[in-house]
Amino acid sequence: MAECLRANKGRLQRLDVSQNNMQLDGARALVERFLMPIKFTIKIFRPAGHSVGMGLSKEMKVMGVHPNGCIDKWNRENPSEAVIAGDIVTGVNGQTEAGKMNRVMADKQDLEISIDRPGAGLGYLDICYNS
Repeated sequence: MAECLRANKGRLQRLDVSQNNMQLDGARALVERFLMPIKFTIKIFRPAGHSVGMGLSKEMKVMGVHPNGCIDKWNRENPSEAVIAGDIVTGVNGQTEAGKMNRVMADKQDLEISIDRPGAGLGYLDICYNS
């Protein structure tokens, strides 16, 4: 169950698995699986004169996606790989230092952006243990 739900990459924001028969070991396995970060890479084309279209903190955490930007377009075309607030940019075209990643996103048009999503993107998990 956990592996299938992890494939949602954060689209599922709330999960309630009460009234189940998964036992304590099953509940622990589900929680542990959801706590593992998800890693994925997106490839976008940034036309000259356009920004990538996401707000980033100095730690490269995605603060938001700008409407009609390159990332918003990516999200609409690739909902299973959508970039969301809380994601962390860990690499851009092989660069892993924040200043260099920002420079590459401003200078290059073909971008390969590596993303980490902490905790599988799930904001709420409610498990009632039923024996």
